[in-house]
Amino acid sequence: MKHIQNVLVFLFFSSIVFHYNYSQDIPEKQSRLINLVKKINVQRNFLETIPVNQLQSYIDDLKFIRDESNNPSAFAALEKLLQSTLLLKTAPERIKQIKHTLEAESLDDEQLGEFEVVEVDVEKIKHDRFTQSEAHLDQRYIRSLVKQNYDIEMYLNIITHAMAKEAAYKDTHYVFYHALDNVWIATQDVYKKLHAYLFPMTTDIGHFQFLRWGSIGYEGTAQEFLIDQLKNHGLVDDNLSSVRAFLLSVNLALFGNVGYPGECTWEYFMNPKSHAQPNEDIYKSILDVFGIDHKYVAELMKISDLIKTKEQTLLQIFIPKEIVDQIAYVALVRGIPAHEETMDWILKNVKAKNYAEVKPVLDKLTKIYKMEGMQNPAFKTLLEQAQRGDFSVNHLLKIYRNTPWEIKNINYLQARLILTRDVLLNPASGVKFFKYSTITREQRKKYNKRLNELISVITGEFLKKQAEKE
Repeated sequence: MKHIQNVLVFLFFSSIVFHYNYSQDIPEKQSRLINLVKKINVQRNFLETIPVNQLQSYIDDLKFIRDESNNPSAFAALEKLLQSTLLLKTAPERIKQIKHTLEAESLDDEQLGEFEVVEVDVEKIKHDRFTQSEAHLDQRYIRSLVKQNYDIEMYLNIITHAMAKEAAYKDTHYVFYHALDNVWIATQDVYKKLHAYLFPMTTDIGHFQFLRWGSIGYEGTAQEFLIDQLKNHGLVDDNLSSVRAFLLSVNLALFGNVGYPGECTWEYFMNPKSHAQPNEDIYKSILDVFGIDHKYVAELMKISDLIKTKEQTLLQIFIPKEIVDQIAYVALVRGIPAHEETMDWILKNVKAKNYAEVKPVLDKLTKIYKMEGMQNPAFKTLLEQAQRGDFSVNHLLKIYRNTPWEIKNINYLQARLILTRDVLLNPASGVKFFKYSTITREQRKKYNKRLNELISVITGEFLKKQAEKE
């Protein structure tokens, strides 16, 4: 925190040089903010003493100066610090509001405080109306589904912190949600620790998570991946190991796909499914990346026992807006692109033939698309839309965050993230990860202690051997 505050002072004073088009109010507001920064730098916990209404006033001043100076990035660091403090101070009230909203289904729309539906030109909006999870929960039927399926009260701390993070990064990033078993968190932590010890970086990897390691990484964009899959296979199927190696299935909101257990991230967080577990070969592959022998594989495999919980880990992924379309596309179940004709065909056939699952229908449609290709009108429009870039996440989320009521089947929508070495596997890309779990503080303490001990021994022996070779 102290380092951040010192950097803020530098950024704050430096940014003043670049201000243009001064209005009469700017010098006064600047002086007020300069005094604030000085106090923050002198008194570490000063922000915690500022009332909520005054914090909001400082934020309003920052936004005013930024807009008037024609410098959108001005004071971004200070604004983020103020926004984070405001969100934490108002967290208890936000919890009450979430509980009230989800429990108030007997009230009419006016009493619920529903937003008025208005015409919005999303391309001209500077600041989105909602975060993604707020936009999703703005739909009454989705709130009903959350209430029907989950007792969320004991998880309100996780929900509130996740939504507060969304608000903090709303102007710069899009958010995506994924759930994974705690045993996989252990493999990622092992890799991250080894990477930090053996390959120190100038880039801060504190909020980065390595989802894959080694030479894995798709060479190309999300659009290229999608076109390739459609041309060669008819549709995408992320259940195939060859595809899953490059794809990450994500929801666009915290409760995305609520009511559909196989597609809902929150469901995976609450009720772990039986997926592949990291075995001895996985840990060996991690050590092989660094050229380390396998002496401590058995010990490394035991550390996940220290963080066992009933729930899984919720992974919140923030991707900078300007690069999101490089690695993401709008998807539906199994990673197929969100093509309306395809979706309608699936729903029609599921209902007509009473399939217990969508899988048989998707298998059939995949064969049809692959066999008929461009002779099939639906496949032809699907491929043409993929080639035009119509499955852009950036375009969809502009609408999603501002006029969610305009999106058909909003609860079904997902995304797929392409694991590329340039972005999702690159700590310097601007991608940020935050983890939420029910691991207790005591569990975490024991886990970190044992993990650090093992990594220290492993790297110590490795570096000693390297020195002896030289």
